[in-house]
Amino acid sequence: MSMKEHPQYEEARRRVKKLKGFYSHLLVFLLVNALLFTVNMLQDTDKIWFIYPLGGWFIGLFFHGMGVFNTFSLFSKDWEDKKIQEFIDRNKDE
Repeated sequence: MSMKEHPQYEEARRRVKKLKGFYSHLLVFLLVNALLFTVNMLQDTDKIWFIYPLGGWFIGLFFHGMGVFNTFSLFSKDWEDKKIQEFIDRNKDE
């Protein structure tokens, strides 16, 4: 049996794609914010402005990571599966 024939292949491939997206997001976050820090320090050290885009972007990165690593359970795969089952069970009687 090849890897692509494995029953869980598509789910695993989807999760790896999400993980790859998160790591790409993290790398861009680090590079861009290092550049913003450098520009800020070269321009004017009295006004620290680079923390504003860094903070906002960090919030987005944080929630992206929570979604990828399933630490935010409100809309996780388990929650989704439970809701699907709930709708199926509710509509059995109709």
